[in-house]
Amino acid sequence: MISESERRDRKIEFLPQTLQEAIAAFAADPLVQRTLGKELRDEFIHYKTVEWEAYHLAVSPWEIERYSHLF
Repeated sequence: MISESERRDRKIEFLPQTLQEAIAAFAADPLVQRTLGKELRDEFIHYKTVEWEAYHLAVSPWEIERYSHLF
């Protein structure tokens, strides 16, 4: 494992940590549009954005178990 300063010096970035971050990275990559075309790229971004929103609004069993006793 490398140190944080070495990672910065070598310009190594972290991979997206959430689907939302991955969608943003995908949308910002010019290779995607050149490869898929604008229509397919936009449709995929829309589909994955809807998926993220649905996931983000759901309450998981872990959250229920962890937090339900607080209410």
